[in-house]
Amino acid sequence: MKCLLSFSIIIFCATSIFSQSKFEREYKVQESDVPQRALQFLDQLGTEQKVKWYAEESQDGKSFEAKTIKKSKLFSIEFDTLGALQDVEIEIEESEIPKMVFTNLCKHLDSIFLDYKFRKIQLQYSGPDQVIIDAIQRETISSTLTTKYEIITKGRNESGTQLYEITFDKNGEMIKKAVIVFKSSDHLEY
Repeated sequence: MKCLLSFSIIIFCATSIFSQSKFEREYKVQESDVPQRALQFLDQLGTEQKVKWYAEESQDGKSFEAKTIKKSKLFSIEFDTLGALQDVEIEIEESEIPKMVFTNLCKHLDSIFLDYKFRKIQLQYSGPDQVIIDAIQRETISSTLTTKYEIITKGRNESGTQLYEITFDKNGEMIKKAVIVFKSSDHLEY
């Protein structure tokens, strides 16, 4: 009985890790609405263009997100409501993913989809603030830096076609898969 219960818990946890839904609401905010700590991080990082600020509400709670361009790349930098850095996402191309990582990543996608198409690929960094700044400015990768890949893909399986957000670790192993849920419109569209 104890073994069956343990097995059931493992199956439940594995299922919930890989089959979640993602929904979020994002809206523009003024810089004056953003926590000071987040503004200080961006000053240290330095940007090439103006920063656009957004508040984001999702199943994980509320956060602030800075969107900007640095080194000709689109950056999304997410902070909690107190201004603590959560992660930095840098939009990249397929060719920028190391070949072995991309091969592993595609094996996972091939195993869950009949067909899929990448919509967006982001390199995601998390860790101590200074380690992230060094990784971006000096391209110095520390062992305390967590690297992931977040992929938005349109995937087709036996139950139909949907948009997914799938997160992979630095080796291309799948960490999380979530169906992207769009908020239904409050008005009729003709």
